[in-house]
Formats: sequence, structure tokens, C-alpha cells
Amino acid sequence: MSLSAGRIALVASAIHLLTCAPAAPRSGTGAPAVEAKAPLVLTAAVCDGPYEQLEAQIVELVNARRRRAGLAPLTHSLRLAQAAEQRSIAMAAAGQLGHRVDRRSPSQRVRESGYRFTALAENLAFRARSAGEAVEGWIGSPGQRANLLSAAFTQTGVGVACDRWGQPYLTQLIALPRSPERDDLPELQFALRNSTAAPAHIEIEGSALALRLEPDASVSFTASYLAVEPRVTVEAGGRRTVFAPKDGGDYRLVRTSAGRFAVVADGPRP
Repeated sequence: MSLSAGRIALVASAIHLLTCAPAAPRSGTGAPAVEAKAPLVLTAAVCDGPYEQLEAQIVELVNARRRRAGLAPLTHSLRLAQAAEQRSIAMAAAGQLGHRVDRRSPSQRVRESGYRFTALAENLAFRARSAGEAVEGWIGSPGQRANLLSAAFTQTGVGVACDRWGQPYLTQLIALPRSPERDDLPELQFALRNSTAAPAHIEIEGSALALRLEPDASVSFTASYLAVEPRVTVEAGGRRTVFAPKDGGDYRLVRTSAGRFAVVADGPRP
């Protein structure tokens, strides 16, 4: 299926969701609390035109930033783009910005698209009216900037959707694809967020991946293994901690009152 055809199918299913979405909070005058010129319901024509241009411009600007930082540009992935668009459509339908607004994590959404990854990050934006505004917003956020400028990632996909009041929701997925020779190995997935002020270095047993996790950054991982489930080493502030993640687990790196670093299980984030 072509990207355009895929968009038409996705948006056709979203129009019903958007039309039936709860009304936005209103002010005392009866107007939507979020100012908009005129209500806008998604149409295939809109998604086949300006949205594709906006998405391509975002990728170009991100890669320009990466080149300035001495990093290789990200290549475009159709499946990541489709997963990103699904996330944006879900947010627009709910009228809410969030990584789990439809109860699907970034990794679940990407796996549903058929994309296999070793590491994955997701950036979100709301109300950005240009590619430059979206990218500058991400650059201004430490966690999202870290995602954009991570040397570990090699591919990206961007998706845009508007709610019924014409407010845009943007999703960018950034990933390191899984090596094909690991397709037959069992795997587990987990997410790790750095809640400390120190950068952390992540190593997964049996994997060549070594990733720097900046403060406020969150990354989903897929770990392949032969027989014994792998352990993960996290080094921060000159100290190491090792933990054994459970499949589907959410974890957070924290600094204790004693000044040590620890990885704790975390509840699902919005």
C-alpha cells in the first residue's frame, strides 16, 4: 500500500472518531477555550497535501540539526510514519497530548505497524503551525532534544493530524531498527526514563547497543536473547547499577537520598 493510500484509509477511519469526539472546553462566551479560526475536520485531500509537506520539512530540519552536531542524518521509514500518524490521529480524536492517550505505548503502536526496533523514542507536539516551530520546540526540551540528537538512532517517521477545531497534533518516532539476524530470537521490551540530572549510559547484555540517555529522556528497548533473559547495565555519575527488566515493563532511573542511582519500576505514563 502506498503512503497516500494508507493515509486515506487512516483518515477515513479517523473522521468518525473526530466527529464524535467530546466537545472542547468552552469559555463563558460559548467559544472553544483553544482559539481557532474555523472548525476543521480531517479530509483525505488535506492529508495528501500540506501534511505530507510539513512532515517532510520536519525531517529535513531535524537532519540539518543533526549535521550541525556532526551526526548522520535519519532516513525515512514508511512504517514509522504510519505509526506516528496513528498516534497523532488518536491524540486528535481524544483532544489530548500523551504517549499513551489510546492506552497503547509507543512500542506497541510501532510493533503494530510491523516495524522491528532495538531502540525507539517518541516526540510529541501540539499547535505547531510550521515545521520550524515544531523542531524548535523539541530542541528546547532536554528530553526531546536528546532524542533528536542521539547517535544511536538511524531512522524516523513523522505523522500529523488535526482535531475538529483545526488544532494540529504532531508525532515524530525515532528508532534504531532491529538487525534481521535476530528475528528468530526471543525478545523482551521495556522502557527506561532518566529522571536524574545526570546523563546515563545504557548497555544491554548480549547486544552491541550502547546508548546515552540524557536527563528527562525516555527510550523503549527491544532486547534479544538466547536462553537467559538479559540484564541491563546503567552507568551514571561514575556508578553502575544492573537490573533485569520484565517484558513490557516501564522503569525509571532515580537518585536516592543517599546519593546513589537506582532503577525502579514505574507506572504507565500519560
